Amino acid sequence: MTAYVLLTLNSPGDCRIGSQPLPIEAGISVAAIPEIDGQVASGSTILEANSDRLSGWRISWEGADVAGQTTCMRLFDNSYLLDLDLTLKTNLAPRSIGWPITGGMTGIDVLTSQYRLEALRGKQTVDRWTPLVLRGRYSGGHVQMVSVQHPVLTHVEAVPGGCRAVLYVDHQASHPRFSFRTDYSRNWKSQYQYAAGQRLAVSLVLQISDMIVPIIVAGRYPRRYRAAMTITDHADHDTLAKWSALLCGHSENGNRPAQYREGFAGLGLRFTKSVYPHTPGSRIASIQWPEFKQLCHFAADTGIEICPHGVDSATQPTPGEMANVLAPFAEFRPRTWIDHGFSLSSNYTLQGWSPDSEYELLSHLDRLGIRYVWSFLDFGQVPPRGRLNQFAMQRFSGVNYLLDLPSLFARAMKARNPLPFLHGWSVLLFQLVPDASMSEFFALQRQAQAVLRRGGYRAIPALARTLLRVVGKSLRPSEIACTLRQIMGCRDEYRAVPLLYPEHHSAACGGTPRWLFSTVGVHDVVNGFAPHCIDELIDEYGLHIAHTYMSAVSRTHLGHAVEPHGSGEWQLTPGFAQNLRYIAERFRAGDLLFAPLAELGDQMAFQRQLKIVPVAVNRWRVTLPTDGQHQGHPQIIVYDAKGNVIVNDRQADTSPFGQQARLIDLSDGRQESFVELCPAGSGE
Repeated sequence: MTAYVLLTLNSPGDCRIGSQPLPIEAGISVAAIPEIDGQVASGSTILEANSDRLSGWRISWEGADVAGQTTCMRLFDNSYLLDLDLTLKTNLAPRSIGWPITGGMTGIDVLTSQYRLEALRGKQTVDRWTPLVLRGRYSGGHVQMVSVQHPVLTHVEAVPGGCRAVLYVDHQASHPRFSFRTDYSRNWKSQYQYAAGQRLAVSLVLQISDMIVPIIVAGRYPRRYRAAMTITDHADHDTLAKWSALLCGHSENGNRPAQYREGFAGLGLRFTKSVYPHTPGSRIASIQWPEFKQLCHFAADTGIEICPHGVDSATQPTPGEMANVLAPFAEFRPRTWIDHGFSLSSNYTLQGWSPDSEYELLSHLDRLGIRYVWSFLDFGQVPPRGRLNQFAMQRFSGVNYLLDLPSLFARAMKARNPLPFLHGWSVLLFQLVPDASMSEFFALQRQAQAVLRRGGYRAIPALARTLLRVVGKSLRPSEIACTLRQIMGCRDEYRAVPLLYPEHHSAACGGTPRWLFSTVGVHDVVNGFAPHCIDELIDEYGLHIAHTYMSAVSRTHLGHAVEPHGSGEWQLTPGFAQNLRYIAERFRAGDLLFAPLAELGDQMAFQRQLKIVPVAVNRWRVTLPTDGQHQGHPQIIVYDAKGNVIVNDRQADTSPFGQQARLIDLSDGRQESFVELCPAGSGE
């Protein structure tokens, strides 16, 4: 099958259409027809090929399953805008649809997840929250490729004589096709079927020059924020007194919450708090408790998101009862949904996702305006070595969890409580156990808990049998390879599931577009959210979405958020109170975006839609999305700019970003802005 080439670049200024692939040493080759699952689209033929030396090139093509157009438009001098636009002709369930580009470059740099230009070594994956920037030397000059918007996913690989990049318009690792029809532990491997007529597109800018050209890309966060963090706190241990302490520092302050300057509300820290709709016969609070609901209204007035935690704490309501159970949340206008477990049929990851189930949640989510749903996946049970950044998942490794054990042992000895150290071992085992043994591992955890309870010695034989099964499965040759990977890096499934991604079933059914989000379990909120952890998150331009139980005081964990103080009263622990004050300080300084999950998701999705295209030498056009759904505060980052940065004919106020870049806030209300670089001493 012919791999048609849209554009071949053999030397600066020499571009042409070709119908045969060229060796990588020949220069840069951009494919005219995409690859589906790694192969050129089946049955592809060229319908039309037009070339104009002054304006550009266009190829129209059609395959058995897809048809589209690939274009190359000359912007100015040796700068080109490349576009791939395709439409699916049939229902299709691809693992990937990619656009290959090869280049005979040397000294190749690529933009990392920390937004740093670093040398390309081996293979690198650029996620949906990072633009593609590829820069190298070639034919005595410099060449760079920059995506107009953040691609769905990009794989870049160093090969003999240069590199190969694939920009994906669709990829399974960028948004798992959660069908929820199979064993949940393998949902990330399930397929999503695109409907016929679906349109997909991707664009990038190619520039060639005799010197390094400055680069402008969309940032990840709004304004001048250098990291983002949110807490999604679960309702499982809520009481009125603990909730008051979290909001105002001490439960006594809940009587006059607006007068205090401690806790989340007092410090102006907004997050996402899930609340049970109903807790019959339980001491756990619910939205049905008048005083608790009143305190939730106070929290909502300060900007804290109050959202449902499933439909009940323990008992499944009938389908006819679900609307009434969730009705009280309409007052809070939630945009996030959280549930977990396997006991309630209406949980989203069981039957709630399906419009065909009597326990479907979709109509209820639409009625409440909910757009974000927890994927029921934690990236690890604790952050390893205090590393919060979820864009650096390779740190969630067996080695790092092993290095955490000495400090856990020391803290457990100081507290005269062995359980936190045993929990550390459990976390390490969870990291190392292959996926094939996970069901036995969870059974092992339950049996270990039974043994630790008084009189639990009868569970020891079952514990021993389960342990032998886990060890036996883990010693299979195929599973040993998996364990070795997980010693040095994160679990295999963590590589496959992103942090925040579109949920396709709602779109496939013609329903409301929704996003799924994944979290990190943080039980030790004193060490886990310590100031040095926050500083590192900001230094790395990182993202952290925490899954917490801040009202819990389990002896299995150290570093609680609240502690008893007096008869029936609760207060923030000193360590956690200090952490909150530091987070508030970095938030007020404009360094850390701390916001509810839905607001964070909206802002990041807005940033992904920014379009940045050069229109002349040292001049770019920045276009905001036109859907009108989100009022964002666009952030751009400029690399290798010398002299002044001019935005809409006025000198911009820039902030240093690393060693080679500057960060700019474009919040001026314009749909379209122009950014210009003026060399120092130019008189501008």
